[in-house]
Amino acid sequence: MGTPFRQRNASRAFTLIELMVVVTIIGVLAVLAVVGFRAMIRAARTSEATEMVNAIKVAQETFHAETGQYANVSKDLNKGSLYPLATPNSSPMVKTVWGAACTQCTDSKAWKKLPVHATGAMYFGYATVAGAAGAAMPTATDTVYQMGAGLTSDWFVARGMLDQNSNGIWCSVFASSWTNQVYVENDGE
Repeated sequence: MGTPFRQRNASRAFTLIELMVVVTIIGVLAVLAVVGFRAMIRAARTSEATEMVNAIKVAQETFHAETGQYANVSKDLNKGSLYPLATPNSSPMVKTVWGAACTQCTDSKAWKKLPVHATGAMYFGYATVAGAAGAAMPTATDTVYQMGAGLTSDWFVARGMLDQNSNGIWCSVFASSWTNQVYVENDGE
């Protein structure tokens, strides 16, 4: 009677290898979940920029309809000229409130010219430059975005930027007067 009892207990128990396999599988699933969650967070931040660049585009078109020209708000489209934070990055990740005076703009009240309404604090920094027909287009460093060439009408470009991973690769979101498309470069970076 002692032998069948031992066999029944042995068949119900887990071996150390089986436990290690289960723990390994749980670990791999946890890593995949964390990676997926981080990707979702980066995508949500990129959607903030897409929404704001579209809002800037609508504000520029409204300003143009009222005044006959686009608002030249930023000095250029590069880091250091962005608003509300001149050089946004993820180390540490800081959200900045829209609406303060702009120290790196063409004038401190430049963003108040455009009726841009932010839904909350921003991770990305934003810039918008404009010019008359035939005026030289701005240069934007760290991008492959193609600026319009030989435009025969007034123009503007809006850009949102953020280094989401602090790895030196900037996620950029562009909108302009010559296309209805919003261009996203280095999405999730």
